[in-house]
Amino acid sequence: MVHIEAMSESDIHDRRANAVAGGIVAPGVCLWGRYEVVDPLGEGVLGRLWVCRDLQDDGAPVVLRWLPPDVRRSRALLAVLHENIRKLADSTHPNVAPVRQMVYAGNEVFLLGDYASGVPLSEWAEGLEAERGGRRPSLDELLPVLAQAADALDYVHARDAAHGNLTPANVFVDGDGAVRVTDFGLAFGRHTSVRRAEDASGGGAEAEKGLKRKKNR
Repeated sequence: MVHIEAMSESDIHDRRANAVAGGIVAPGVCLWGRYEVVDPLGEGVLGRLWVCRDLQDDGAPVVLRWLPPDVRRSRALLAVLHENIRKLADSTHPNVAPVRQMVYAGNEVFLLGDYASGVPLSEWAEGLEAERGGRRPSLDELLPVLAQAADALDYVHARDAAHGNLTPANVFVDGDGAVRVTDFGLAFGRHTSVRRAEDASGGGAEAEKGLKRKKNR
């Protein structure tokens, strides 16, 4: 007799996530007649990411994020994201990489936002330190980078929006020292209205840590 083990809802969602990653969203696929998927960028608590080309904007790079079930269940988080999109979607500030669109595709939810080249601030500082035999970046080198991040936050705050979870992981520095702040509104651990299939009482989750991003893109 073959024993068929019943799958939990979380298992079903895991398989659906794998289907999304390997089927609906895969390199070479064109989504919604506009976004051509190029490469995966990484994944974490706040979902899976891919870099895409916007075929209606001369192939400009954009970031696509798939939101996993626990995140989609957080009404508080989705409300913050909607509000930030409303306030920042038309942003042209050079240091702000906002989420510009939320796309509902059946039961799945995707975010589309600006692509930030370079590496996270912590990796940038570590790279400088390694190049100099262990000597840390000087204050004169750090201040221009931090000033750009501060300019981004000033711009966002002036529009009555907030980042909500600023860390070195979402401050990107490129090879020319230009800074872009990403992941506005994606503070999953701060919202406690998440309803898990296995725990209907709700609860928060740890903030996303160590999101793996490709350095050479």
